Formats: sequence, C-alpha cells, structure tokens
Amino acid sequence: MKIRLRYLGIAALIFVAEAAIAIYCKKGFIRHWFGDFLVVVLLYCTTQALWPGAVLKRVLFVGIVALSIELLQTTEFLTTIGLQEYRWARLVFGTTFSWSDLLAYFLGLLSVVLVEWRLTGNRIK
Repeated sequence: MKIRLRYLGIAALIFVAEAAIAIYCKKGFIRHWFGDFLVVVLLYCTTQALWPGAVLKRVLFVGIVALSIELLQTTEFLTTIGLQEYRWARLVFGTTFSWSDLLAYFLGLLSVVLVEWRLTGNRIK
C-alpha cells in the first residue's frame, strides 16, 4: 500500500484545525458551518492518502458516509450502541440533525472537486 503523503499532510493539518475548533469554538459560524465543511475535506484527504482512488468515486463515498452519519442523528443511534455518555462519540457522530450540515458537507465536497479539477488540469474522473 502506497501512502500519498501530500493528502496525509493536508489531512493532519485539517485534523489539528478541527481539534482547535472543537476545543475553542463553542458556537457560531466556525463551529457549526466551517467545522462541517472541513470534516468532509478531512475524510476525503484521509481516504485518498490511504486508499487512492478516482476523485469522483472518493467524493461520492465520503458524501455517503457524511449523509449516513447525519441521518443517524435523527435516531437514538448513540443510545442504541451504548455510547451516549461518551463526549468523543457525541463529537464524532453529532447529536442533532441539521439541513445546514448537509449544505456544509456539499460545499466542502464541491470545493474538493473544484480544487482537484484545477490541480489536474481539468482532468477529473
């Protein structure tokens, strides 16, 4: 397995940014919009670093994962699997469904596609 260090480095930087957002931003635009925007970029970069694949397939995969987690927030998922008392689980999976989260995910993935498109000289699959 060949790890793509460029994507791994970007993922590490975004992870640090996400951790800072989680620790220091308790509400507002950065916490509720930019954090959600960044999380799909983080997932994309991590998956591209570890399991390289076609950009659009990877974006679709990350979008499905993000949508699935967001839809699970409409249920008692964390309670069902016994993780409702763990702060890290509530942080990772979230606790409330929001349409604005889906918009942030979409915009994050759209940004990924546009950046990849630009970097590859308009050749994207």
